[in-house]
Amino acid sequence: MLKKISNKFSLILAFMMILSICQIPAVASGDFTDVPSTFWAYTEITEAVNKGITNGYADGTFKPRNSVTNAHFCAFLARAFYADEYVDGTKSPWYKVYTDVLDEHGILDETTLSKDFNSNINKPINRYDMAQMMYHILKDKNAKMPSNAEMAAARNAIGDWDGVPAEYRGAVSLCYAMGVLNGQSDGNFGGNNLMNRGQGCVVVYRLTQKIETGSTGIEPSVPEKPEEPKQPSKPSSGTQTLSNGKAVTEENVAALLEELKDKYPHKGYYDVSKSYYFAAMNANGHDCAALAFMVSDDIFGTEATLYSHQNYESIKLGDIIEQKDENGNSVHWAVVNEFGVEPSGKRYVTTVSGGPTGKISWTYTYYPENMDNETIWSRYNK
Repeated sequence: MLKKISNKFSLILAFMMILSICQIPAVASGDFTDVPSTFWAYTEITEAVNKGITNGYADGTFKPRNSVTNAHFCAFLARAFYADEYVDGTKSPWYKVYTDVLDEHGILDETTLSKDFNSNINKPINRYDMAQMMYHILKDKNAKMPSNAEMAAARNAIGDWDGVPAEYRGAVSLCYAMGVLNGQSDGNFGGNNLMNRGQGCVVVYRLTQKIETGSTGIEPSVPEKPEEPKQPSKPSSGTQTLSNGKAVTEENVAALLEELKDKYPHKGYYDVSKSYYFAAMNANGHDCAALAFMVSDDIFGTEATLYSHQNYESIKLGDIIEQKDENGNSVHWAVVNEFGVEPSGKRYVTTVSGGPTGKISWTYTYYPENMDNETIWSRYNK
């Protein structure tokens, strides 16, 4: 009898340990109190949780700004790309099932884990090692590689290329050329900067999309090494007109926005495989940036100059909102299409914007009072 009880207790204990190791999600995706639908990485975090790549915490949060360790990023990658090659809970420590399968495929080669595994496994991962692991996965999964010209363009677009260590250069240029990792807003790659949980979900999402579609490398989803927008040498004379020849007023901009709803219908799609050259910024836009730049040119014309500011109380219809993450990296671009006030008195703006799949939305919402790291690009007469 005692033996039966002991065996039963052992089974229960083993089951509890497996639950702990597998990290069953604490809350359903989309229910995280710190990841609202307007959060810059909402789609990617939701996708990662739905697919069991990661999960939230018992208190209902996701903590997207928490650093992601080498161990956890290895778990992300193994769950996303090699889920049929391991069994959770069969090895100790918890991460060994993931690192072992990655090591078998050469994913950890030339990273800090290949040099000193035990010292680095629980340290936050930096952009260099993240790029290296992603590079090996792209190769292992036979993803279609960018052309030599695209690789060269990526290298030329990275401001701190000369400082990239030799062992990481292939990975950095490939990931940048394919758009699975972007440069920072200052034009540099910043390989020693640490990555967080939200950013980890984003890059895994991009990596999955690239491998599943098998498309050739799409350049970064924000302008490559964006240059400072061209400023007029002296204040505008006020003679600038909109693309339809009418005066630059919010009323006329509103009318053009209504017309553009037919060209870019809500829940419709645009071609994310093509970039768009935005003369006002002397840069190529990709993904959401491409749509924002196209809409802006459709309103103001390709010759209109622009200037930037961070006075969120003076946002106008047709202005471009450049949203950034906490590290200053551009993560989303959208064009203001409507203002509103909630019953509570809280002011909001809705925008037309694109997503990573090319789906168009005219209802993406920002609250000016909550903005703190966004840049407003305006093409109105100064």
